Amino acid sequence: MPEDDMAPARVPATRRLPRPCRVIAVLVMLALSQGCLERSSGNPAAAAVIRANAIFETAMHCDLPVANPFRDAHLRGDFISPAGAHVAVDGFYDGAGDWRVRFVPRESGAWRYQLELDGPGFDEHASGRFDCAGSMGDGFLRLSQRNPFRMEYESGRPFYPIGVQTCHGIATIDSDGPNPDGSWRTVSVDEWCQAFSGAVNLVRVQLGTGTTAGCALDLISDRAHPDRYDLQNAAGLDRMYALHRAAGFSEMAILFQDMSAYNRDEHAFGSVVDLSDFKSLGAANLAQQEQYIRYVVARYGCSVDIWEIFNEDSYAPDDYLRHLYQVIRGADPYRHMITTNFSRPAADYCDLVVPHQYVAVPDFEVDALLARQIGVLKSYGKVVQYSEFGNKSTLSNDDPVKWRLAAWTAFMNESGMLFWSMSGRKTAPSLELPGNANAYLGPESRAHFRVLQDFSRDLPITMRPQAVESQSQQFRAYCLGDARTTVMYLHHVVDHEHPTSAESVRIQPGPGRYRVHWIDPRDGASLIADPAISGGSSQFLMVAVPPFTVDAACRIDRVDVLPVAIARPVLPAADPPSDRWRRSWLLGAAGQRDWFVLDGLVDAREGILQIAAAADSEGEALLHRPRFPGSVRVDFVGWIPSEHPCDLDVMLNAGAGGAGSGYLFQFGGKGNTMTRLLRAGKPMAGTERADLRLEPGRPYRVVVENDHGALRLRVDGVEVFSATDPEPLTGEGQDRIGFYTYGGTLCVCDLTVDVPKADAARP
Repeated sequence: MPEDDMAPARVPATRRLPRPCRVIAVLVMLALSQGCLERSSGNPAAAAVIRANAIFETAMHCDLPVANPFRDAHLRGDFISPAGAHVAVDGFYDGAGDWRVRFVPRESGAWRYQLELDGPGFDEHASGRFDCAGSMGDGFLRLSQRNPFRMEYESGRPFYPIGVQTCHGIATIDSDGPNPDGSWRTVSVDEWCQAFSGAVNLVRVQLGTGTTAGCALDLISDRAHPDRYDLQNAAGLDRMYALHRAAGFSEMAILFQDMSAYNRDEHAFGSVVDLSDFKSLGAANLAQQEQYIRYVVARYGCSVDIWEIFNEDSYAPDDYLRHLYQVIRGADPYRHMITTNFSRPAADYCDLVVPHQYVAVPDFEVDALLARQIGVLKSYGKVVQYSEFGNKSTLSNDDPVKWRLAAWTAFMNESGMLFWSMSGRKTAPSLELPGNANAYLGPESRAHFRVLQDFSRDLPITMRPQAVESQSQQFRAYCLGDARTTVMYLHHVVDHEHPTSAESVRIQPGPGRYRVHWIDPRDGASLIADPAISGGSSQFLMVAVPPFTVDAACRIDRVDVLPVAIARPVLPAADPPSDRWRRSWLLGAAGQRDWFVLDGLVDAREGILQIAAAADSEGEALLHRPRFPGSVRVDFVGWIPSEHPCDLDVMLNAGAGGAGSGYLFQFGGKGNTMTRLLRAGKPMAGTERADLRLEPGRPYRVVVENDHGALRLRVDGVEVFSATDPEPLTGEGQDRIGFYTYGGTLCVCDLTVDVPKADAARP
């Protein structure tokens, strides 16, 4: 984007005031999330039209001399909403006699505003109006009311953070280093935003007060004058925030870079360990600290979502921090979230918990470490948002698998992850250099993050942690779910070179049908050919885990209607008609309610019956009505579309217990190795065939019958076996027909049930 397009559109006033102060009208429209930049145009005397969540900016100018324009003159705005509510907004000095005020309207309709600029020898007033129509982006971040451990946008869209903090930021940023000569590599902010757009959605920026330690942007570059601010750096930060917003990033801003845990540096307000003249309610410069806070909030409150008071402060007392919290709260018309670091989880001035973590553990251990720590911090009932994460210097900063595991683990444990990126070069492990290596976030890591962003984009914020029942020694499993959606994430903890073996886990999403889809978090590729449909009337769901090497993610969605697995096939030829039997019932007259589900899922529509079983699980259903207590013949076309078909089975004269209570004509049973007849669960002699195999997707014409104890199975017009039962299963309680399958979906069509012409079905 050209630099000219980033600047505010400055339009001359339509009239000059007779005094040395005048109004200048400036409009800037910036999306607050996922937006683009727009410039105003037209006559400033007319009501401007901007969209909700954009930034409106106007200004006043005064030529009168002011000794300290940051301290001695003040611009205040009173914005009146279409409903008549008043919003007080402070302005800020921007140099060359200009004071500006910025405001984000979030209510559609006609807005009015009144400005007052007062200082030594002047008190000027102005007014104006604008119309707010349409919307731009999703608004600021806020704490979710639907889940105490999540943030969301003001639109209600969930916010699942993957964040980054960089070194420098307003002109160049370290990225994808090193240079060919081995030196530290940087790129422009524009290039960096393009590289990270869609990969991260949260950026943390440190502001310095007389310091650039920790890559802070110094807003008080002259320590001798802590009540004057570096306008060149401030303007650079304006431009950086505009680029960030255009790329869809939300923002954390640290008001005071500190690091008193590790040093005793002097800043503009004093030593970072000084509890008398700096971090104290009795400090002589407390008013200057408050002035600085109000300036930052006035200038950047339209761009920031989370205020972080200190970074790695170990000394500030609670009453002092609580006071600064109240100063921020009073100055911020948007009531952004406020916190401080090091975290004070129980403090009322911390709206969220922001831990830092630098690890010296290998990839295999990072998820367990994070899950434990997040669990402890969540006990305070607040959002847990890591605001720094990376490696210790004993490890390299180039650790993309670990960064992926950390981001997924944080998400699955209802936490946000943010990395301190040091990506100007890759580091080697060192046992001699103390400190942190931080995190190298190159193209590989950004690709990994985009997979997680795509996976989580439309997931409901109401998902909460769920138990995963597993005896696995191969992986650790994490699960989130609500009434309609469940997600799982598995980490292979044995090694990252060889795939896991087949295994299943059990979760409790409740009764219903579910579509199960597995992906590889490395690239988003599917781990299974087609999403499987499984479930049933049980509270529990067995989920087959496909082989994976490092990690795997699964999304499980409740489906209200089973899809037709395969279009109706070309039907094999029917058996010749028989004078012995007459039609009693056919599938076309049946709906789903006619079937009693013992296991799995059942759907009956469009003339196709589907019985779906989860992997390593049974699918079984009985026809509820009518009943057939005597001789009966079932004729149908059946097929199993899965790659490994098993058990295209039909039941005659069964009881309420299903397959084990009647005759089970087993076609392709025992893993597609056995075809046979079972009576009340026991094989009948002379019926076993090991030479028949089900073919995936092939339709078979199957006819089974019990004719007064004469039992037969025919497939595609060929008799497979016959047997005689001298004591046939008939009568009340042995009067149901049904179907059984295992580990897949059995499809049935052209289904008819016949009885001997002398008999009748029981209603």
